Amino acid sequence: EAARRFIAQPGVRALASERETINGIPARITVFDAQTGNTPIRGMLAHLTYGGRTYELAAYTATGAFESYQRAFERAISSFGPVSNRRVLGVQPKRMDILRLDRAMTLAEFERAHASAIPLRELAIINQVPNENTRLAAGTLVKRVIG
Repeated sequence: EAARRFIAQPGVRALASERETINGIPARITVFDAQTGNTPIRGMLAHLTYGGRTYELAAYTATGAFESYQRAFERAISSFGPVSNRRVLGVQPKRMDILRLDRAMTLAEFERAHASAIPLRELAIINQVPNENTRLAAGTLVKRVIG
């Protein structure tokens, strides 16, 4: 059903579609052509049903480059499967925290006062400032990553 909905979209055309089993999981693999703006693309789409849910994995590139990437796409899609490693299952996402500055300070000063789980250079990027020496006004909302 999900594969049919994808292919029914305007500008999308199925080239091949087959039922397969990936790591014991039923799947439908579809090779398709589509148009994104002025760029024609070719891709591989996998719909896998696992644990009562349908997962969609998509891999695509410019039409002319598809053959170069096809094996990598197939390997990536075929890696889908159940996870039982407790260390992997226990991984928690990092979260963003937003704080309002009570006084003016540089981003580096902010980081010293409110440690972040990412490097200072990345902290500057997510806060859209040029670098760690950028002075931030009191009242500015500043993001940090925790976890």
